[in-house]
Amino acid sequence: MGRFRPIFRRGGLGFLLAVLAATGAACQPGPVRGPGGGADSPPAADTDATPRPDPEDLRRVSAEIERRVTSYAQTHDTSYSFGVYIDSGIGRVILETDAPANVTDQLVGADADLVQIRREKVEDY
Repeated sequence: MGRFRPIFRRGGLGFLLAVLAATGAACQPGPVRGPGGGADSPPAADTDATPRPDPEDLRRVSAEIERRVTSYAQTHDTSYSFGVYIDSGIGRVILETDAPANVTDQLVGADADLVQIRREKVEDY
């Protein structure tokens, strides 16, 4: 009979292992059965997720806070800076200002659950 010839020649096995290591395929676990595991399983319930605010609510709150900021700036001789925008990545209206809490509380009002206040001076570049 003939001589046994290896399937992998000249570093073929080394190349295969390098590819498996680079792609992480050698470390991937097999399918898991049950909720959220495997292709046939239903997705697991996400218990830590908070519902995203409706984009229309964010636009409404942003416009209302902009109106309040404009009104405040017109009626008070202030040196505070204000910036209002929607951060869709976190689903919140952002109020950037160097104004103290007693001022921001007035500006945010009942919409505090949809607003994140970032206490920093707003600069126009």
